Amino acid sequence: MTGKQGFCWCFGGSRPPEITIEFGHTLKPMTLDIPMPTDENELNEKFEKLVEELDLDKPHREALFNLPPEKKWQIYCSKKWDEDNPSTATWSDFYIESLKKLSTVCIQFNDEHEASRSKLVENLKTALRTQPMSFVVRFIELNGLQIILDFLSNMDYETTQSSVHTSMIGCIKALMNNSV
Repeated sequence: MTGKQGFCWCFGGSRPPEITIEFGHTLKPMTLDIPMPTDENELNEKFEKLVEELDLDKPHREALFNLPPEKKWQIYCSKKWDEDNPSTATWSDFYIESLKKLSTVCIQFNDEHEASRSKLVENLKTALRTQPMSFVVRFIELNGLQIILDFLSNMDYETTQSSVHTSMIGCIKALMNNSV
């Protein structure tokens, strides 16, 4: 460490750290090739569709619409990039298939498997609260609520005492809090 550089990038180091995920792949910064519209009405129209999809309450909507055009465009492009490059964990179909697999397995799990089941259901609960309305609508169209209810009604005693049970109930709560 040199005298001029901080011990951490966030405290004044020369550049941000390189983020590496498992298996050694380096994450590249997101680049956007979409030029910002020069017409502010066009930008506001695109941004309004995005904000509608987020299903926000009035104060949060107003806060977003009060952002400067550059920030609106950055948010729009970020969401557009997410839609064009979704990770498996954001797909309703992925969760539906995973829940079906959880429902059909009736064996004792070791701690590692139980942790992965718990994490999956916790991630679904988070997705149902934070993903756009299209995700929630698709999840419901694929009978996601019925799959959750079936899972809850058929789970064994061990599972009813686990965090999987609590997270499943959290999924129902998240669905009830949506305005679908």
